[in-house]
Amino acid sequence: MLSRVLRGNLSRSVVVSILLGFFLLSVSGAAAAFRNLKAGDQALPIAAEDLEGNTHNLSDYGDSSAILLFFWATWSGHSLKEMDDLAKLDRKYGEKGLKILAVNVENQRLDAGDMARIKKVIREKEISFTVLVDKGLKNFNEWGVIATPTTAVINRDGTVVFDLSGYPTAGYLDLDTAVRKELGLYHEKKETAAKAPGYMPNRQAMLHFGMGKSLMARGLSSKAIPEFQQAAEEDTHFPDPPIYLAYSDIREGNTDAARTFLRKAYHLDPERAETRLLLAHLLLKENRLDDSIELLAGRVADLMADSTVSAGPAESIAGSSQESQAVPKPLVDLDEALILEDAGKINEAVAMLSPLVVDRLKQLGFSLEVKKKLEPMERMKLMMQKRGTQ
Repeated sequence: MLSRVLRGNLSRSVVVSILLGFFLLSVSGAAAAFRNLKAGDQALPIAAEDLEGNTHNLSDYGDSSAILLFFWATWSGHSLKEMDDLAKLDRKYGEKGLKILAVNVENQRLDAGDMARIKKVIREKEISFTVLVDKGLKNFNEWGVIATPTTAVINRDGTVVFDLSGYPTAGYLDLDTAVRKELGLYHEKKETAAKAPGYMPNRQAMLHFGMGKSLMARGLSSKAIPEFQQAAEEDTHFPDPPIYLAYSDIREGNTDAARTFLRKAYHLDPERAETRLLLAHLLLKENRLDDSIELLAGRVADLMADSTVSAGPAESIAGSSQESQAVPKPLVDLDEALILEDAGKINEAVAMLSPLVVDRLKQLGFSLEVKKKLEPMERMKLMMQKRGTQ
C-alpha cells in the first residue's frame, strides 16, 4: 500500500487521511473515526452508485433497525479482513434488520483496473450486501474519514451510535455487540453471565496483547514483552498478559519474576490451565514433586497465596471459598507419578512427569524450547557442516 502512495497512485486526500490516522493511533490509544462527526451525532448524508450504476442514498434505508456503514479499499489488508467479518454479520443479522453499506474509497479517479479489483474482491468473497463506489471521494471527504477502513453503526433515528477506526483485534466483537444492541438482541445481564468465568478485556489491551503474540510468534520476544506489559497496564483484570510475561521470564530463566506473574494470573482467573502448568513446570525443575502434583490435581490455594496480589473479577465468579469450588480434573495423568512417589522414587517421578507437563504446554501453544543464539562464526561453521553432509 505504501508503495502505491509513493508512486502517487492514491489521491492526496486519501494519503493525508492514512498518515493522519497513523499519527492519531500513535499518540492517542483510541483514534477518532471521523473528523466531521462523532458517536452521538446525526449521520451525514451518503449518496453513491453501486457496481451497476444505480444510485443509493443513506436515507433510502431509514426503515432498517441498524445500518452498518463501512469505508474500505482493496489495497487495505484490514479492510479485506473486516469484509470477511461483515459477511458473517450479514448472515447473522441481515434478516433481523441489519443493512450493510460498504463504500469503496479506492481512489479519487477510478480507472478500469480499480473497478476490476473491486469486483474481484466482491466476487471472490461472495459478498451479498450492498457495495457502493465513492467516485471523487465525495462521501469520504464530507464525513472526514481519517483512516481506512472506518466503520459506523447508525440507529433507526439516524444517529451514529458506534464508530471504529481501523480494524483492531477486538473489532469484530465490538461491531457484533453494537449491532445486537440496535437490533434489540443484547441483554446486559444475560451477556455478563454468558462470559463467566471468562473476561472480556478492553480494546486497547487486546490490541497490545495481539501485537505481543504476533511478535513472539516471529521470535521477537524482546519486542513482544513491552506489548504484554502495556496490555497489562491497559486492563489490570486481563489474565493473559501476566501469563505471557511469566512464559517469557521462564524462557529467559527469570523464575522469581515468572512466579509473581503466575500468581497474579491465577487470582485473575483460577481456571486457566496455562497458569497451573507453567508453575508446575517451575516446581518440577526445583524437584518439588508434592507441590507439583497438588497443583496439577487442582489443589492450588496455598501455592498461589500471595497477599500482594489483589483479586480480579474471577473471584466473584468462582467464589471466594476453595471448598465451594469443584475440584478440577488433573491437567495431566498423575497415576504413574503417584506410584513412583509412594515408592520413594522422587527423581524418577519428576523425570516422568516433566515431559507430560511440557507436552501439555505445547498443545496450548507454549513451547519451552529456546533456540541458542549463534554468533556469526558459529552460524557459518554450522552452514559449512550442513553442506558437507549433503
